[in-house]
Amino acid sequence: MIHPRSACTLTLILLAFAAPASADVIETASTRFDTALAEGGAVIDGPNQNDYLATYGLFSDLTEATASSGPQGGWGGVTQTSNVAPGVYTAEIETFSNAFCDGLDVATGMAKGRFEVDFTVQNFAAFHITGLASAFGAINGETSLAKVTIQSLTKGIASKTIASVTDEILAFDVSGTLITGNYRLFVDVVSAVDVSFESGMAEANAAVLGLTLTVTQTWCDLGNALAGTTGNPFLRGSGTLIGGTPVILDLVNALGNSSTTLVVGLAAANANFKGGVLVPVPSILFSGLPTSPTGTHLLTSTWPDGVPSETTLYFQHWIRDLGAPAGLAASNGMSATTP
Repeated sequence: MIHPRSACTLTLILLAFAAPASADVIETASTRFDTALAEGGAVIDGPNQNDYLATYGLFSDLTEATASSGPQGGWGGVTQTSNVAPGVYTAEIETFSNAFCDGLDVATGMAKGRFEVDFTVQNFAAFHITGLASAFGAINGETSLAKVTIQSLTKGIASKTIASVTDEILAFDVSGTLITGNYRLFVDVVSAVDVSFESGMAEANAAVLGLTLTVTQTWCDLGNALAGTTGNPFLRGSGTLIGGTPVILDLVNALGNSSTTLVVGLAAANANFKGGVLVPVPSILFSGLPTSPTGTHLLTSTWPDGVPSETTLYFQHWIRDLGAPAGLAASNGMSATTP
C-alpha cells in the first residue's frame, strides 16, 4: 500500500504488531564481591555500644572473617550466584551474621554481598527489573539492608533507586526507560549484629535478595546502507516510544534535492533489492518525501497510545540517486522496540 506524503509531521499507521524482539546492550564490566567481618573480645567498642540498633556502615574497621577470644565472637558469611548475559542480569545474594558474648565479653558481626554490572546504552533503552528483598532484623542488636539502584555513570543523567529496604520484606517490579549513557546495576545486601552494648547476649541475622534486570535497546542500527553519490545515507531514530511522546526519524547524507521513500515494516526481511538490502518487510510506504539541499529529511511524529510492550518496527529510507546501483541509494535499517 502506498501513501504519498510530503509533510514533515506524520502519524505512523500501525496495521499490526510485530513479535517481541530484543537487541543487545553493551556490557562493559561486572564485579561480584563479598565481605565478612567480625570482632570479639572483652574491651571492643562496637558501633552501637550505647544503643540497641546495629549500624552496618560503621563496621568497616572490624577484622575480616571471624574473630573470637574465649567464649565470645562474631561471624559473617555470604553466598552469591549471579549471571551476566547481553542485556539480562540476574543475582541471588544471601548474607548471614551473628554475634555472641558471655559475661563481660562483647562481639559484633557483619556480612555484606555486592553485585555490580556496568553497561552502556547507545540510544534509548527500556528496562524491566523484578525481585524480592527480605531484610530481617529489627530487634536488639540487629539490622539488615537490601538496596538496588541503576546508577548513572554519565554526568547529567539521574540515577534510579529501584528498591531500598531496611528490616522488612519488599517485592518490586519496575519498568522504565534509559537514555543514551553509561550505567551500573548496583546491588548491596547487608546483615549486621552488634551485641557490644550488652554482655551475655547471642543474636543472629540474615538478608536475602534476588532480582532479574532486562535492558532492551529501544533503537537499533541494523546497518545495510547502500551508497549513493554522497556515500552512505544514514538514518537515526530517537524517542522513548511511550504513547503520546515525540518520535523522530532523521535522515542525513542523502542526495540533496531528491526524493525518498520511507519503508516501514513489522518484521525484518533483509532481502536483496536493487543492488542493496531491503531491511523491513514493507507494510507501509511513505513515498515522495523531499530531501533538503544538504541531503537531509527530518520526520517528526507522536508515538500512538496502546502499542503493546516489546513491539518492534523496522524503518529504512530508499533515495532516488543516479549515482547508486539501479538509481536508488538506501539508508541503514533501524529497529524500534517499545518499552
